[in-house]
Amino acid sequence: MGASGGYHYPEPFLKAIKDNTIRANFVYQKNPDLVNLRMLVMGRTDVFICELNVCGFLIKRYAPEFDGLDYINKRTGSLRSFHIGFSKKWPKGESLRNEFNVQLDKAIAKGYLHRIYKKYGVITDFERLGSKGIEVMEQGSESTKK
Repeated sequence: MGASGGYHYPEPFLKAIKDNTIRANFVYQKNPDLVNLRMLVMGRTDVFICELNVCGFLIKRYAPEFDGLDYINKRTGSLRSFHIGFSKKWPKGESLRNEFNVQLDKAIAKGYLHRIYKKYGVITDFERLGSKGIEVMEQGSESTKK
């Protein structure tokens, strides 16, 4: 199994490696996802866990090199979110954050972000984006606690 060094893999995956349930080959070099895809093509690995948007982009960018590859369209781990931070020490950090949120919400509402994501093959849950996304994520975490 191919894996990219430096990525955060879930504990059950790491435990399976430690217990020798699976054997993983971690790539610790420039462009580890690209290297792992090429190892799949060469038959040096049988499977590679890759973030859908990253590998989707690489497969399209390097076509036709990876035309013979297929993937399982199923999440293998928990849904994670990414955030942007603004320094509280910067005098205009709060106003920059507020303006960023306003513009992001406008881009979502007008469909700009959807078109950009579609163009580059990015798959996301649009309900989780923008200032309203915080509320959706908080509601989801509350329902999993019950």
